[in-house]
Amino acid sequence: MQSITRQFRVKNLVLILFSLLSAACYHTLPSTKMHYWSSDFSDSTLGEWSYQLNAQGIKIVNLDDDPSNPVTRITIEGSEDYLWNGQPALNRSELQHKPKGIAEGNMTTVKWRFMLPKLFTDSRHEFAYWESDASYQQIMRFNLSANRISFTDNSGVTAWSYANLQANKWYSMQMNIKWSTDANAGQVSIFFDEELVLDKHNTKTLLDNEKAFIQFGILRDQQSTQETIYLDDVESFNTLTK
Repeated sequence: MQSITRQFRVKNLVLILFSLLSAACYHTLPSTKMHYWSSDFSDSTLGEWSYQLNAQGIKIVNLDDDPSNPVTRITIEGSEDYLWNGQPALNRSELQHKPKGIAEGNMTTVKWRFMLPKLFTDSRHEFAYWESDASYQQIMRFNLSANRISFTDNSGVTAWSYANLQANKWYSMQMNIKWSTDANAGQVSIFFDEELVLDKHNTKTLLDNEKAFIQFGILRDQQSTQETIYLDDVESFNTLTK
């Protein structure tokens, strides 16, 4: 009987200690708040986007004439209409999104799908890049060139690339970003077609006293070739740590 009583007391002590430890851990966790944003173009408008740059090249279309499958088509030409402030190095047409909660230590996830009806020429095409919202300095970017896609971080290092892109094929992308002005604290993870291809790569992801936005579309050096990219299912998640 004494042995059973002793076991009961030990069991209760373990349960009490576990409860106290769990409560302590719970109260030391930072409180968080989540923001969510999406654009699947189903409402046939682009009003949820922050800005349209050279909007004459941007149009919502029904892919394969299917009204249940709207996507955005971004087309660029070599005419002066697609220059930015008359600069031939900035031949562009883009959609801009400003996620909420971009600040030191916060986390942002951005997801999207893209398709090229024809591969781009073998030259610079920045199609998804982050830029600071006051000084307009580019922070990090994805580039498309022929059958190659690559990611370049804030230091200019190409941290990931893939050289087997195919025309008329949809690809999914996801970026997980930890915002920091410190290159040792900022992080970027990339999923390509749902496969993790870059894991917690350290880089500076934020400029001092500035927020950031992302641009989707085409930024290239001026050329006569007409080029098109399709964009769909854009989402962003923002975890704000108080």
